Amino acid sequence: VRRGGLSTKQSTNNALDRSARSGVIHSLRVISAQSVNVVDVSNFKTLFGRFGKSVKLIIAIVQPNRLEQIKEALSQVEVFRLTVVDCLGYARQKGESNSQRADDGSIQLLRKLQLQIAVNEEFVEPTLQAILRGAKTEQEGRIGDGKIFVLPLEECVRIRTAERGPEAI
Repeated sequence: VRRGGLSTKQSTNNALDRSARSGVIHSLRVISAQSVNVVDVSNFKTLFGRFGKSVKLIIAIVQPNRLEQIKEALSQVEVFRLTVVDCLGYARQKGESNSQRADDGSIQLLRKLQLQIAVNEEFVEPTLQAILRGAKTEQEGRIGDGKIFVLPLEECVRIRTAERGPEAI
C-alpha cells in the first residue's frame, strides 16, 4: 500500500521517528493491507533509544554570593557538572540593590552568575530543588535572588569520544 509515494512501512517509520523525537504519542495504529495492529509505545524511551530520552539544559541566574551554597546543594543531589558564566543584568529590581542605587534614575546592571547545567530527565526536579535551596536568601527569599529556566536540549556531543545524547552528559 502506498500513500503519497511512500509505502505503509515507510510512512510508519517516519511517524515513529517524528513521534519518538517529540515524545507526544502514546499509541500508534499500524495499518497494513491485511490486518490492523496496535503498537503500544507508552514506554517509547526504551523502544527508541536516545530519541526518547529527554535531556534538559537548566540555566539559573543567581547572586554571586550564593555560588558556594548552590554548589553544595547540587553535590547533595549528585549533580557534579556545572558551567558558571559571569554576567550583568536586571529584572524586577530594575538594577537597584540595598547598597547600590542610581541617583539619576537610570537602570544599573547588577553582577550576576549564570549557571548552566545539562541533565537527563530524572535529574531535572532534584537539580531545580537544589538550586532553589542554595540560591534563596533568608527563609522567604528576596527580589533579586534570581531565575531558573529549563530548556529542551536538542543534542549533546562529548568532544573527546564523540558520544551523543544523554550518554554524553
